[in-house]
Amino acid sequence: MKKPIIIIIFLFIFQNSKAMEQLFIKEEPAYKVVMNFIPNKEANKSLWEVIYYSKEDNRTVILDQFEISEYREPDNYELLGDLRKSVLIGDAIFFDNSVYVMYCKFYQISFVKYQFNNDSIEKTPYYIEDEMRGSFANFGDPIFYAKIKPISSDYLGIVWNSQRIGTFNRPNNLFLSMTFSDNLNKINYQMPDTIDESFNLIQQNLRTVLSNESVSILNYIEDYESESIVFNRKFGFIYFFYQDDLYVNEIKVIRYSNYNNEWLIEIISNKAD
Repeated sequence: MKKPIIIIIFLFIFQNSKAMEQLFIKEEPAYKVVMNFIPNKEANKSLWEVIYYSKEDNRTVILDQFEISEYREPDNYELLGDLRKSVLIGDAIFFDNSVYVMYCKFYQISFVKYQFNNDSIEKTPYYIEDEMRGSFANFGDPIFYAKIKPISSDYLGIVWNSQRIGTFNRPNNLFLSMTFSDNLNKINYQMPDTIDESFNLIQQNLRTVLSNESVSILNYIEDYESESIVFNRKFGFIYFFYQDDLYVNEIKVIRYSNYNNEWLIEIISNKAD
């Protein structure tokens, strides 16, 4: 009589573990951010839950929840689209008592700040743009890539999808999208394999390229193709965030093309979101 009970308990645990699926995880030494997908067939609902785990004080916080009145059998994903991908996280970081997340949610791209205030969370979303794509039959499921990185104590740099870039001014809570110009100059340069170890060398070259000895590189972000182990930095772009020491309140960006081994010098326009 004991064996059937053990089997029933095992099956119950297995079925419930299958109900929740982890779609995103970002784990760092001090914290972890995950997004779980929880479908509910009986209620005809689907839930996405974003959770922050602090390893330093063993704290678990539900940052956000997104629920829709729809359930889709996995067998229908190939025909109707993968419902799980209605909400995608490109990247998430914890920085200075806040969590920052880049979403592609129901075909809208947004940047969200979750600031911890004692026992509460203040959520501030920034709509960026709609994801321009057609039907699932023609274009398939959405794909979303993003990278968030601190570039100074006051600014975050954000890169998403194909050559989309922005900055977030933390003291002023201002998100700026940047648009690159088609009018540009190209200057050849062989980027060192080890960027972090060659920072001063790259900075000096950039000063020469821009004819400005006041330029200071703050940080850089690689896009998906540049960062990919498969491509080994043969494709894609590296975005260098820099300041003119005479204008410390202005962040500028220059692109480097891995494929052509060249700096792309252009005029970049900013748009507040």
